[in-house]
Amino acid sequence: MRKLVILGLILMSGSLARAVLPLSFQAYSAQRISGNSIVEILHDGIYLWVGTNNGISRIFLAGDSVKIFNRADGLNSEEISAMGFQPGRFRLLAAGAHSELIDDFEFPFGEGFNYTTDAGLNWFRSLPFQASSPGMLAYDITSFDTVFYASCFYGGLIRSFDGGVNWENIYVDSLAQIDFEDSNYNDLRNRYFAVASQASGLDTAILWAGSAAGIQKFIFTDSLDFDTVEMFQKTDTLICIFPDTIICDSADKANGFHAEIDTLICGISIVIQADTVLCSTADTVIDFDTLSVYPSISGNFIAALGVQYTSSGTAIWAAARPTFTGIMAVNWTKDGGKNWDTTLTDEPVWDFAFQDTLVWAATSSGLKRSLDWGESWKNFIGMEDFSDTCHRKIFSPEFFAVEAVGDTLWAGGADGLVRTFDGGLTWRVYRAYEPIGSPGSASAYAYPSPFSPRLGSGVTRIHHKPLQSGSVTVQIFDFAMNQVITLVKGQPRIGGEECDEPWDGRDQDGEEVASGVYFFKVESPGQTQWGKIVVLK
Repeated sequence: MRKLVILGLILMSGSLARAVLPLSFQAYSAQRISGNSIVEILHDGIYLWVGTNNGISRIFLAGDSVKIFNRADGLNSEEISAMGFQPGRFRLLAAGAHSELIDDFEFPFGEGFNYTTDAGLNWFRSLPFQASSPGMLAYDITSFDTVFYASCFYGGLIRSFDGGVNWENIYVDSLAQIDFEDSNYNDLRNRYFAVASQASGLDTAILWAGSAAGIQKFIFTDSLDFDTVEMFQKTDTLICIFPDTIICDSADKANGFHAEIDTLICGISIVIQADTVLCSTADTVIDFDTLSVYPSISGNFIAALGVQYTSSGTAIWAAARPTFTGIMAVNWTKDGGKNWDTTLTDEPVWDFAFQDTLVWAATSSGLKRSLDWGESWKNFIGMEDFSDTCHRKIFSPEFFAVEAVGDTLWAGGADGLVRTFDGGLTWRVYRAYEPIGSPGSASAYAYPSPFSPRLGSGVTRIHHKPLQSGSVTVQIFDFAMNQVITLVKGQPRIGGEECDEPWDGRDQDGEEVASGVYFFKVESPGQTQWGKIVVLK
């Protein structure tokens, strides 16, 4: 499922054998992945898992081999919306979803979870209502120790203590709980889209959750209950003082203190915290609590969260959009949320990855990298496999997922998966296709067809597999068999290698062709193939 569905929800909320060629012509036989719309990437220490619109791809990094999982392997859904992993249990959790067009709006439906403990050999399913109902689906998953946490849309913030089998909700307060349990769904603090865990001390964990009402920071000192929740929202600077009358009884005097849980509301910010008051005598004590609401985030709709660990400390990154007020921007903090900096204004950001102080962001306009804490960004688009003769290239600028594995960076979006070892100087490209010889793909074909030069990646790819190595020519003709363009003329291709030749719907003069039926002709040694392309604008 494309993460761009979230934009609508914002409105609702407010190698085959090859012949020998000269070294310069040796192609890289990219492994086929399950789908070209990449929504999630994670690394479990051995495998890279890639969640797509058409199943899950598991890449064995040591050998660059790919295994594809779909419904035939037991998955609830072939559209993956989120994935998470528990290292201690070697347990992978994947959330499924699909979307339906209802009154011209693309509405999401959850299809529950699948989990595996044997790297995909066996899959098991779980169907909690919070993630398997209309509007209830998981957009993000994280784990801490043996607990999974998932952020759902109408399903709220949920957790599982048994590896994803049974789930329960976490609420910021009783008002949020009543809103959810009464099925009102008016409290935007129950609408979640992002979640990230942060280790903080031996017995302390911090859960960062992104909702349609800002960021919530849950601090746990055990696996069951949080001690404090802090909220970060689009608000003004406020300092609130709360006087409270405490009665110290004899038990408090014996202990030397009185303890209780306070709910402090300052502006639109709510903090629930444990409060301890000294009791030297059994008497009435006046206690004062002070809550400072700092200049906070730029917008309250949080689409992505990332935790960055560096040699100098931990930073939290959040992709914020306006719910009713505010601006779209990335917000980040080095002090646990007391102070926030802003970068990438007016840029839809979907995911973060980090290599010490180097920051990567998957955005709708490209894959971005910053070496200076967001002061400046380098944008990467149009990546092409550096040793490929078959034009494996990314044409769409939209990136939805990014993952760092040591010095290697993986990223995916609307047009495939890419990998770089050198910070973006060179790239490998992985894409999905139907192999020549499979049902419905006996010979060369164009995909997608129909296609529009103005929508999506803006290209169709003519997929073919030469019988022999040698020169290949690819031409496009209109319905009257007039030549429109020569895409490839006498270019070397490798026998047995499946290739894509992209066409952007333009003629030899660079003019966009009219809507209609077109034909392609692929000429290679000992072989001539014809096929059809439909152009719709």
